[in-house]
Amino acid sequence: MQTQLKKQFAPIANDEKRIDVSVENGQAVIKMATWTDGLGWNTQKTIALEADLVEVLHRALASARVRLRSAEIGEAVDGSARILGFPSSS
Repeated sequence: MQTQLKKQFAPIANDEKRIDVSVENGQAVIKMATWTDGLGWNTQKTIALEADLVEVLHRALASARVRLRSAEIGEAVDGSARILGFPSSS
């Protein structure tokens, strides 16, 4: 008899939205819920990912995070590099 293991992680939430992440039956399960007065938290979307897709999603989220943070501080992120001149000692 195979037991179903579920590992729940602390939710990521603000006042109106919440993301729950758990591991169920060898998959990462991500649920997005919204708060409705009088009803509470209601799951809107669910995605189940195999282990290899979790790695791909992690890389994509990390890349998006870098781009969003760069945009917040006004830097242009276009994939090109700048060469900074080294100050001369004269």
